[in-house]
Amino acid sequence: MSALPLQENSLMNSKASQASSQQSTLPRYLARYVDLGFDSDDIVALIDSIDEEHGVTRRPHLPAEILFLILDFVRIDCILGFRLVCRAFKQYIDTHVFYSYLLRTEIIGYVGPRILYGPDWILPAYDKISTFCACFSHVERFEEDSRAKWGGNRAIFKLDEAYMNRIEQLWRPTSGDVYNPNTALWATFCWQFMTKRPIEYYGMRWFAKIDDAVLPLDSSMFLSSEVRTRMIELDWKNMVMEFAIAEAKVKRKLDSTKGLRYTSGHQDDCVRAVCRERQHTFIDLSVPEGRRLKWTMNTHLRPLFQAPGYNRPKNPIIDHEDDSMKMLLFLRRDAAVGPREREYLMQLAKDREAIFKDMQELDRSVAVWKDFLYDPSPIDPGERALRVTTGLKTRKFTKLPTNPIAWSDKTRRREEQRREMWKNQRRTLDQILEITRNAVDVLQLPDDAFDDADDI
Repeated sequence: MSALPLQENSLMNSKASQASSQQSTLPRYLARYVDLGFDSDDIVALIDSIDEEHGVTRRPHLPAEILFLILDFVRIDCILGFRLVCRAFKQYIDTHVFYSYLLRTEIIGYVGPRILYGPDWILPAYDKISTFCACFSHVERFEEDSRAKWGGNRAIFKLDEAYMNRIEQLWRPTSGDVYNPNTALWATFCWQFMTKRPIEYYGMRWFAKIDDAVLPLDSSMFLSSEVRTRMIELDWKNMVMEFAIAEAKVKRKLDSTKGLRYTSGHQDDCVRAVCRERQHTFIDLSVPEGRRLKWTMNTHLRPLFQAPGYNRPKNPIIDHEDDSMKMLLFLRRDAAVGPREREYLMQLAKDREAIFKDMQELDRSVAVWKDFLYDPSPIDPGERALRVTTGLKTRKFTKLPTNPIAWSDKTRRREEQRREMWKNQRRTLDQILEITRNAVDVLQLPDDAFDDADDI
């Protein structure tokens, strides 16, 4: 039994002597790693691997020009990782690739919720004017500037001319027209897109779209913005970099939160979390308004991923965030839809309208036939049709957004099922419609319509 401790002590002494001998043979800057569990073989293997990386490899490799061309097709949420490969990649991405993103960038403005512009009868076509687009025009450069085309920092975007003309025709008051109700609507529209709005008005009004990604824009990215001049000026380099960072965060958040419980949905919670984090970074805590906004966001916004929360009083910041996130998620979904899926959804919406018209026609035809049976007295056909139309109670479909891309997956499946049933029953519906029409034609004939048939 006493021999075991002696053997252990001898083994430890041999290891210590071996380590001391290795420390004496290795340089001082490498000998300190021996105490961490590395031996001389590990150090030699590390040095060999470094030499092999810097040496000329015999493996086939792509030229740098082809690698740069490949970088042009990398998604913006994955591009930041390639900046860490080498200095050449970083320089190429920060110039050529980011400029290519700028050329494909669209700035989207959101006019705000419908309630800001009055009830439905004042603005029946709200869905058609709820958003507008500003496309890239050029990068502002000075005449003496000899830098590359992506050298300037100021990017100019032009608002959609057709949209702005339509808005001005609807709302912009004429000179001297003080009591025009459109004056308030035009002022509300212009105020929504002020980049220097009071800080307590938390919400999203400007969005940037790059390929199939959409994220809100912070006011710090705007150098100037004036709806009346139809021009937007942005610090495009910071904008593209912040956009890439935020989109990469959304991607990582989506991957890391799979299988968790969500408050509003997987994508909804992830995008909200990233937007809140970005908003916190842009808040100026040196002013009282910034500190108050930060406190309001921390105490009143709903917790995400079903985190435990407490009963909080109703605050307008919740409505601002919900309205902004609703529009942001719609824009992200719209950007991610491919041409074939978009065409399919548009056709589904047209089929829904056709089904509704067919059902209205069938209800009206059956109602006229039943009215003849209830009241067979001879009256004018126009008066009977008016009476039937006035008393007709047609069941209406559930009101859905005009754009079918905004439909939820549940709504889409329901409409697909409705269309399938309509196609299967189309022949039966046509037969019923033809029978009721023929029956109405017969009932409209006078009693002596066929008295002279024998004389023919």
